[in-house]
Amino acid sequence: MTRRTKRLGCFAFATLLSSCSLLEPVPDPSRFYVLTTATDVPSDPPLSNVSLGLGPVRLPDYLRRQEIVCRTGPTEIRPSPIDRWAGGLEGGVVRVLAENLARFVGTDRIAVYPSLEIVRADYMIEINVVRFDLDAQNTATLQARWQVRDTKSKAKEPSVSRETQSTHAATSSDMAAGVEALSLTLADLSRDIAAVVRELNARR
Repeated sequence: MTRRTKRLGCFAFATLLSSCSLLEPVPDPSRFYVLTTATDVPSDPPLSNVSLGLGPVRLPDYLRRQEIVCRTGPTEIRPSPIDRWAGGLEGGVVRVLAENLARFVGTDRIAVYPSLEIVRADYMIEINVVRFDLDAQNTATLQARWQVRDTKSKAKEPSVSRETQSTHAATSSDMAAGVEALSLTLADLSRDIAAVVRELNARR
């Protein structure tokens, strides 16, 4: 084998190694997060015989995406390039609200829209989320308008409509702390709704 042939062989081998490295999969930098339920124990007695129908829970269009969004100004939002909701935000919000309401009302009889069991519930809960995001300082903000309707009441006003606005500053600048702060705002919303359920139940 001549020296020229050896050099050509080495060049071909190096080219092959380079091609292999280019074909190797690039690690996915994505990080996935889930909302968490409230952990505090309510002091009110449980309403174990009460049944709740949760839904629909409507989110604004800008939240209907897998990326976690940050509000960078009054009219600007920016989706994170790596931080994502595991399983989708809408399903996570409904799951957390259902679990929180079960805790704060003290019942495991909860039907979630679009289940047909929802029409048999004692109290129907509809929620329109207006805002649910983090700002540049990693502060979570929730704004939601909601209604609780007593399906068995004979009163002239069997329903109560309210609005909840909640903010929580994250304990640090990372996304995990931001998601935890968002979870705390959902806990505040759940407490407000549970209080109205108890208020309506006391009228019976």
